[in-house]
Amino acid sequence: MKQDLTSFAAKALLLFAIAAAFVCAGAGSLRAQKAAPPQDLTLREHQMSELERATTRKREPKEILAEVNEDLSRLKALNDDINANTTATDQQLNYKSIVENVTEIKKRSTRLSIDLA
Repeated sequence: MKQDLTSFAAKALLLFAIAAAFVCAGAGSLRAQKAAPPQDLTLREHQMSELERATTRKREPKEILAEVNEDLSRLKALNDDINANTTATDQQLNYKSIVENVTEIKKRSTRLSIDLA
């Protein structure tokens, strides 16, 4: 009987030691996660655009001008499409179409900022 009690105490102590080890390991990883400063999105976008500018090959001015004109006309068409979808009172908003248009606007505006820089 005394041996069973000693065995039970040893098992309980081992279980306590394992649980304490997990708690200590978890607390260390939480501190490590908090230590990382949050990234500023505008800084990240600026870094990405600088990288795009650095990797962009030299192009002919006529080619750049044609791309700028295409982007501007497509941006106007996308804007008109979004305005038509949002001002129509008899139908429900098509969110999928709006998201696709906004995504294309973001892509073309980024390309415009690179081309015009």
